[in-house]
Amino acid sequence: MSTGLKFLYEQGKLQPSSQTITITNKSGHTFDFSIEYSENSWLQVTPSQGSLGDGQHIDLKVNVVIVHSLNPNTNLATVSIVGKLDNQSEPALLQSYDFTLTVAQSPVRAALAVTPTTSPQPFDFPTFGVQLASSNDAPTTLRSEHSMVCDSVDQQILLYGGLGANNHFCAQGPVMQEDRR
Repeated sequence: MSTGLKFLYEQGKLQPSSQTITITNKSGHTFDFSIEYSENSWLQVTPSQGSLGDGQHIDLKVNVVIVHSLNPNTNLATVSIVGKLDNQSEPALLQSYDFTLTVAQSPVRAALAVTPTTSPQPFDFPTFGVQLASSNDAPTTLRSEHSMVCDSVDQQILLYGGLGANNHFCAQGPVMQEDRR
């Protein structure tokens, strides 16, 4: 017995949320079953296998497990119950159910306008000229082509100079070094 064979997914909501297939064993023997699918990527039945003694029954839960990747359409899946009694050597097809999942078209959303750029625009780095350092009562000096950096690994402050005589790069080593004793 089955509660229904159709699912509808519309506006983010699945109806019904699950369905039930009931198997009842009235054979007088132990009954082993398993579930098989055809053309299915969206439907799952649990449990997918089991064993029932005489007079027992089980409710199989049918769930839709994948909706978001499906296109708006009607999707079909066949669920087959295959089983055998303890006095049979080979399992046989007992019942098949054809389930449908209708994925409704989503409401049309406003499309975002995307304007592709042809190529990245080059960035022009500003150039700075020589400027006077100003300070109260301090002699004025020109700052140019020198930089000071802190080497945090060796705990040193390094001073680098610009071009010296004959256009050779001038550099002075550590100006200050932390005592690590």
